[in-house]
Parts: sequence; C-alpha cells; structure tokens
Amino acid sequence: TVTFEVTTSNDSLFAVRPAISSTGVLTFTLAKDANGPVVLVATAVDNGPSAPPPNENRSRPATFTITVQAVNDEPDFNVNKANIPATEGQGAVTVVDVLNRIVPAIGNNSVPPTALDEVTQSVTITTTNNNPSLFTVQPSINSSGVLTFTTAPRQAGSAVVQVFATDSGSGVAPNRNVSVTKSFTITVSAVNDAPTAVDDSYSTSETAILTRVAPGVLANDTDPESYPLVVST
Repeated sequence: TVTFEVTTSNDSLFAVRPAISSTGVLTFTLAKDANGPVVLVATAVDNGPSAPPPNENRSRPATFTITVQAVNDEPDFNVNKANIPATEGQGAVTVVDVLNRIVPAIGNNSVPPTALDEVTQSVTITTTNNNPSLFTVQPSINSSGVLTFTTAPRQAGSAVVQVFATDSGSGVAPNRNVSVTKSFTITVSAVNDAPTAVDDSYSTSETAILTRVAPGVLANDTDPESYPLVVST
C-alpha cells in the first residue's frame, strides 16, 4: 500500500493541514481570512522494506503550489447605543459613539484579528428610517460612529433607524463590501409649546363697564397643542 507525507511552507495558512489520500485526493481547510501562495512537498511511502540497501520505500519528493486568492470581506460595526432620546423642536442633535468597532472587514473584530490586509480600506455608513417626518434633517452617521439629526417642531414619536456599512473594496462576487443591516431607535418626546396671544383693542365710554362674552379676548389666541386657553392677569 502507498501513503503520502505532506509538508507545507506555511502551515498558518491552514486550519486543517493538507493531506493526500492513497488515491491521490488532496484535502485541506483554510484558516479564516488567510490568503497567499504556499508550497506543498509530497512524498509517497509504500509498506515495503526501506533497508537494507538497495531497498527503498520512499519516492522522490514532488512539489506543487497552492495559491489562495484574497477575497474582500464585508465590513462590520457594533450598535453601541440602541435607544436615543430627543425632544421635538430640539434643533441639531449630536450623539457620539452610537456605533463603535467600525472596521472594513468583519475579521478585524475577531480576537485575534484577521483580514489584516483590509485594514487600510475606508468605511462609509448609510442610514434610513421609518418616520422621516420627525426630522427636518434626517439622521446620519459618520465613519467615526457619530450620529447627527435635527428634530422637527411639534412632531413626536419614534423612528427605527436602519444602518449598514460599505467598505472601499470590491463588491463583485465573490467579494463582499456591504455589511449586514443593524438598527437602533430614536424616540422624540413631545414638549408643551407656549400659546400665541394676539393683542386686542376695544373702546367704550368712561362711564360704561366693558364686558366681553366668551371667548372674549381669547378669540384670536391659539395653542399649538390645542389645549384650552385661560386668561391670567
């Protein structure tokens, strides 16, 4: 019978080292995010005697190369703040560290990190939300994970913000340059806005008592939330 001994020039490229069966079938498992060339040396060994000379049960070594092509891995990030509070009409809002661990390859967040050949790629963040009427400036996030938005006046409620990352590497299959989509929530609370009072002008004689029936001086006044108005002196 014949078996094969196999050595490599770079064992770190493999999670399971290459092996060759007695029928010549090569099998191996690559390490995560590993790529590059590796030289394999295979020697056939039979079960006959190797001594004394001239017996020999080992073949001359055969050398061949496996080249593992690099593939662009999708970027990754972590949602660090799942619920963002705000108030209606608050104006421009800035929240830092809404996202963290923003990396151009998901393996960069592994321990130890992998896909180190992609660390120089840039990452952009794209956001959408399901309640755009809450904002006069829609939520957006920069590459450092900083969230900015501007709330609209007299608009309260919640918005689910969907987020995904895109790196500057290739997105042509089998490459992947778009992350999975993650989400967080912005909750905009209502604020009681001041009513608007309009000046009134009346005339009467010096001996008469001026009386105005309801709504009287409130007739031309308004409240944004339509709360009942009362006169306070």
